[in-house]
Amino acid sequence: MDSITYRNKIYKVKRGKLILRNKGINDLSELEGLETLTDLKSLQLPKNNIREIKSLEHLKQLVTLDLSYNQIEEIKNLGRLVRLKTLNLNNNKINEIKGLNSLKNLKGLALNGNNIGEIKGLDNLTSLKVLHIRDNNISDVKELLNLRSLKYVDLGKKKGIPRKQIRKLVYKGISTRKKSSISRSPLRYLFYYIGSLIAVLIVDIIISLVIISRLNIAGSYFPLIFGLLLIPSIIIVIIVICSEF
Repeated sequence: MDSITYRNKIYKVKRGKLILRNKGINDLSELEGLETLTDLKSLQLPKNNIREIKSLEHLKQLVTLDLSYNQIEEIKNLGRLVRLKTLNLNNNKINEIKGLNSLKNLKGLALNGNNIGEIKGLDNLTSLKVLHIRDNNISDVKELLNLRSLKYVDLGKKKGIPRKQIRKLVYKGISTRKKSSISRSPLRYLFYYIGSLIAVLIVDIIISLVIISRLNIAGSYFPLIFGLLLIPSIIIVIIVICSEF
């Protein structure tokens, strides 16, 4: 069975996964035999003291990489991991998003709790569906509109981010809701996504009704409300228990 040795202790690969959580690892080169695990699918090394991403270039079958809760300052040396679908770099010391251009198959990226001040370096991630980037220093999210596959972005409290940009994300079908169940339930998310598209379509229809003066949208999906402001003759809008933005 495939395995690595760390501090004279053997850790075996189980079902394609190697998990070493909170082991005090300072450097990936300390994991003896890591470069031989060419069929490894998942490498999980959270809550260690890793400062640099390296020694992973031979893991070309890797699909999941978790380096959260470490001391990493720079995203690098991931270019050969072209099969990677999930990358977790939460709670590190990363200042800039870079080094991800070749990860065309990446679907989920987690960068919560870093020191990132600008969203960039994601343009080539054409398969990215989920992005977690809360608890950073983000004040501009318009670059996310260029990610054609993006369906969900976790921005946290959204403080300092222009509401206009948030609305544009929603209109494009990108959810910013703080609901973990969305990512856990593909079917539930599908209904939410379809609902948002229907809402935008209905808004377009309503705008064409220029003689309308009263409208009751109690219980409706919230993005409908924005379109109502564009109706020149609207006088009264009844809004009761709408879904939150």
